[in-house]
Amino acid sequence: GASPKWGRVFIPGSAAEYAYLTDFNGANFQIIAPSVPTGTRGIGVKVECPECGLLVHSVVTEGAWTVTDLRDIFAGVANTAEALRLQFGGELPHNAFRLIFRLPEVAPALVFEKSSASDTYCRTVYPRITCYAGNDLSEYTVVHELGHAFTYHTGESVTGSTFYGMIRNPPTGGAILDLSGGIVLGVIPDRENPTTKERGSDWTRGQRGWGSAARSLDFIPADQPCDFQQNAYSPYDFEIARLPAPTQEFLARTETNETAADMFLNWVYSRITTGEMYGFKNRNYRDLVGDCVSAAPGDTTDPGVARFSILTDNIMPTLATWFPTVTPTPFAG
Repeated sequence: GASPKWGRVFIPGSAAEYAYLTDFNGANFQIIAPSVPTGTRGIGVKVECPECGLLVHSVVTEGAWTVTDLRDIFAGVANTAEALRLQFGGELPHNAFRLIFRLPEVAPALVFEKSSASDTYCRTVYPRITCYAGNDLSEYTVVHELGHAFTYHTGESVTGSTFYGMIRNPPTGGAILDLSGGIVLGVIPDRENPTTKERGSDWTRGQRGWGSAARSLDFIPADQPCDFQQNAYSPYDFEIARLPAPTQEFLARTETNETAADMFLNWVYSRITTGEMYGFKNRNYRDLVGDCVSAAPGDTTDPGVARFSILTDNIMPTLATWFPTVTPTPFAG
């Protein structure tokens, strides 16, 4: 069960230590003593959670985490932990989380930090996840960044039986296919850029089957991304082929890495829900780029199920060999 011993919140300039209570199953984060109003922006707020392997702090005096931010971080971590437990086993979610992200049992090792720099995105250089001052944090952003960490722990940007490799080249014939055999994700041999009318072969993440539309398909992520497509960068391969080879490779890696992180994000929420999936959906967002709120038309070819199924039934079981065995022994620290 949850216990205030799980962690403390420190706000510099105050003698108080704010104990908190968190419940991995319910994804709850609650400051319990003394009361801190929602929205309070502590200068250099730091949270320690040794049991779940987290350290949350800001590196400067401006742009510190709010209590709302902390709730989003713990909600994202809790949902990710539960999805990993359901997929890979373990009695408690945080056991699976620690083992799969290879966190030591002695001290917190996964660091979320807030920077005062004016950029609007978060960046993961494992084990540090840095969010810049202009970022509008949500629990979905947190899980997307954990998707980058997951990619790091399964071979980084190496092809083959890695998370990155199986997103770039799905083991089901090199593409994710819907019920009609249409390509949901993968190489489309003759794709058109509707703006330039140029055509050619293109690997695409696709705009069907996600849990939401994309705010932007540009290289720089949107200030306020849609929940389930945090960074939907989608260049046309036949256009970037005119660029120098190192630039081509960098842009292709970026597209695949961001797709992998969004696939992980959608999978987490689909994995922990029953009934209609929350995450991947059987919907078509092709004409809704930039619009996070309008209802997308349904897609009877089940592109959302196709994305979820290949992850749950094929890719994740293949990746199980990357991780130590998840045991039911609770962390005793």
